[in-house]
Amino acid sequence: MVKKLVFFLVLAAALYSCKSVQPAAPDIEISSITQLEKPLSTINIPVKLGLKSYFKKINQIVPSTFKDSKQQCEGVSYTYYVKRKPIEFSGIGDRIVFGAEGSYWVKLKYCPKCSHLISSSGNCIIPRIKTSCGIGNESMRKIRISYSSSIGISENYSLKSTTTLNEVSTLNPCTITVFNFDATSKLKKEIKKSLNNATKDIDTEISKVNFHSQMKQVWSMLWQPIPLNGYGYLYLKPKNTAANRILFKEDTAQFNISLSAYPSVSTDRLEIEPKALPQLLPSAKSDGFKIYVDVTAGYDSLSSMLTQELKGMKLDLKGRKFIFGDLKIYGAANQRLTIKVNFTGKATGSIFLVGTPIFDSEQQYISFPDLEYDLKTKNVLLKSTKWLFDKKITDLLRQSATFDLKPKLNHLAKEMNNGLNQQIGAGITMSGKVDTIKIDLIHPQQNDLFLRLQTEGMLNVKL
Repeated sequence: MVKKLVFFLVLAAALYSCKSVQPAAPDIEISSITQLEKPLSTINIPVKLGLKSYFKKINQIVPSTFKDSKQQCEGVSYTYYVKRKPIEFSGIGDRIVFGAEGSYWVKLKYCPKCSHLISSSGNCIIPRIKTSCGIGNESMRKIRISYSSSIGISENYSLKSTTTLNEVSTLNPCTITVFNFDATSKLKKEIKKSLNNATKDIDTEISKVNFHSQMKQVWSMLWQPIPLNGYGYLYLKPKNTAANRILFKEDTAQFNISLSAYPSVSTDRLEIEPKALPQLLPSAKSDGFKIYVDVTAGYDSLSSMLTQELKGMKLDLKGRKFIFGDLKIYGAANQRLTIKVNFTGKATGSIFLVGTPIFDSEQQYISFPDLEYDLKTKNVLLKSTKWLFDKKITDLLRQSATFDLKPKLNHLAKEMNNGLNQQIGAGITMSGKVDTIKIDLIHPQQNDLFLRLQTEGMLNVKL
């Protein structure tokens, strides 16, 4: 009888010691992230426009020859002829300076006094004094003409300009000493009338430099999903466009189109209706891009990494074995995450620990330095298996639940680079490079971890 009693006591103790530990899971009460204001992302696209064909047209607009004559009975009568060489263009800052050298001749006749007795048109009372510059045996005199155009960008994606005549100068003036007449000043005054009339035509021609159709293609492409292999799709979703100050290098106009956007990443391909290309706004100068991208990362990958790290590992807790099984991470209250640990050994079952994910911006990894037993798990363990309250478990979990995100961020940068380098349309190419990518914010949710990424780099569009 005593032997039977001892047997049953030992059996009961064994069954009790191997009992299953099954505390209730923590309550899920996720704080909303709708209050988080998303920073505006900026994408600055350097644009280059070749102007050679327009310069050629301006060369045709500005008269290549000038000829006029003023004949009168009394005083100085003159005839002049000017021929210019092809115009040369150069860019200085936001202005185009263009000028040409030329040559001219002048014929002059002088009558000090006229009589109207015989003819109403008058007759010179003495033979007219005739002279000339740059004609006959004398080489034509030299002259130089120059304009400048201050260039901007209009709201309809075309160039706009204000052109002024800068200079009409004679390199070897023609001064007639015999009757004290400054032929050069008279010539310059007459030529300026004709040249000033051409400024409006020049501005009209420059306004034809329009890149609206090309920008419309770029805008449409930026609304398309950019595949990120293994991560889903990047949606840039630009909102506004602005242009900075235009600069010239030889026959090329260079400026930045700045896009404001609120990009996001989705694991699914979404059908998003593109917005129409807005009017262009003025903007301060900036380079490259800075994009804030919102990403949701499922807890499954983190759970797999943690399970791979710990499953099968054994701990000796004061003579009692604790063997890690599968581990699962999911959302919890007050921005804390829950880690469910299945285990076997002296006892079997599950325990729940909660901790706040902390992101190290320098090292780019997530850790749980405050990981501790959940309150419901504590209550169950206090009633049954106090020996599970051991720092070895929490210390090992804190050490193992450290996730280095640099490899995944580097891979994501590589996929973004692939998406940013492509042919957009006929004669339009986009090239870009992500220089840095880092996590700016993390926020636990019930089914996934909300991440805000900050990426910086360069993006170029050649039109």
